[in-house]
Amino acid sequence: MTIKIMLNNIIKNKKGSTAILLTMMVLISIFSVTLITSSIINNNIKMGRDQVHSTKAFFAAESGAEKVLWEARVNNFNFSGCPVGQYVNFDNNPAVCGENVYSYSFSNNASTTVKYIKFDGDLHVLHSKGNYKEIQRRIEISF
Repeated sequence: MTIKIMLNNIIKNKKGSTAILLTMMVLISIFSVTLITSSIINNNIKMGRDQVHSTKAFFAAESGAEKVLWEARVNNFNFSGCPVGQYVNFDNNPAVCGENVYSYSFSNNASTTVKYIKFDGDLHVLHSKGNYKEIQRRIEISF
């Protein structure tokens, strides 16, 4: 009789082991899907943040370009007096060119730097670089 009882216990334990094994496989599958989904969501959040930073850097560069055009039209600033490679300082009225890097900061912590690149005939070429956090965007201005 003891052997029969032992065999019944083994058969019953096999059924329990199968249920535990099946439960563990289901839980591992659910955990794997959860990890993959959270990784995809995390990557999308990072890409969205980088896009926002890139947009702020671009608009900072565009603001520098607009400021250059405003100085040229409203204040009649003559960029031909600027040597190639110098930076535009907007703190003066009208703006001035200088060798030191001048960066204008905005209230959103973005900044812009405008550099005089070349004078080609009647065409002035400047680069306006916008910075926000670790992202930089640059616009070339020709007028």
